[in-house]
Amino acid sequence: MSDKSQEILLGGLDESPEEDSDGLELEQRYTTTFYESSKRDILDHINHENFKYIWVILNRDILTQPIKDQAIFIEQALEKISEVYDFEFFEKLTFSDEYECGEFYEFLEFLEYNNLSLLEPVWKSLKIDLRKIDTKLFIEQNSIRIVSEIDKQIKLNKYNTLVSMFLKGFNKDGLMSWFLEQTKRNRIGLIINNII
Repeated sequence: MSDKSQEILLGGLDESPEEDSDGLELEQRYTTTFYESSKRDILDHINHENFKYIWVILNRDILTQPIKDQAIFIEQALEKISEVYDFEFFEKLTFSDEYECGEFYEFLEFLEYNNLSLLEPVWKSLKIDLRKIDTKLFIEQNSIRIVSEIDKQIKLNKYNTLVSMFLKGFNKDGLMSWFLEQTKRNRIGLIINNII
């Protein structure tokens, strides 16, 4: 839990209830406090190695909110993604229903950790033993080849719209930086799965 998240949580729970507050009001206040705290924690962990664990534990506090509150979270997450990845979608996106919000959550999971469906076939096609190379140097020297393999995977797989837009629209340097970071995070899994 980040300091800011803890501050939000404790601040919302420390306020003494008004004498005439009923149970429904208290429950709503606690729900809002947990939502704000979880939102802060999730946003603070975008592009951090432990995002997956934070997301899995706290996403329910986001997903159970009304769509308008989920849309606020998504807009804030897009701002954070722009800040830490230097990536923005070219077109203005709207998140006004459950399907559109679900598409974003799938993209967020792909961006942060659920991307082996891309990494495995790309590394397999490169026929490289990850145990025997300097991954960073290899990616720097073979970025055109890697981008080509990523393009093939986009055509072969049914990635959601936002994932496809990300993979196609991210500048080459940014995409290679993301690919390197995700390879590092998934290195053991890639080696164990014999993607070499």
